Amino acid sequence: MSPPIETRHTVLIGGKEFFDVPTHPSRVAWYDQFGTLGRQGSTTLMAAHINYLGYGAGPFAKLTSAVVGDTLTVTDTQGRTLMYSVQGVQVIKLSALDMNSVVYPALGAGKERLTLISCGGTFVPNRSGPGGQYESRVILVAERYVE
Repeated sequence: MSPPIETRHTVLIGGKEFFDVPTHPSRVAWYDQFGTLGRQGSTTLMAAHINYLGYGAGPFAKLTSAVVGDTLTVTDTQGRTLMYSVQGVQVIKLSALDMNSVVYPALGAGKERLTLISCGGTFVPNRSGPGGQYESRVILVAERYVE
């Protein structure tokens, strides 16, 4: 099965002690304080926009198209290619979103997870000008496997 998310973007390393959105619509943010690619017992957390006013589709525009069993391929700065299998995709209203369970999920022994986050659901335009915000977040969870 071919992956529905075909994107090549430079990932910028975070470093903040809180979760924030990427500063540019074409960027993918990696929140390195939450996890590291290739490390067992770790959840690597990345976020990007699905779209952006005046820019168009963002890096995670097709995130909701992913289905269980799809493969995500990530190449790290050392040139290692890491493979992840999609375990699930959810659209969760912000009012019901428990970020602790997203950032710090329970992991089985030897497991490694990649979690991708973006906006989703209903878009609510600003009443006083351009732009707006989405009422939900799209959460994709994938587990690493070795071929």
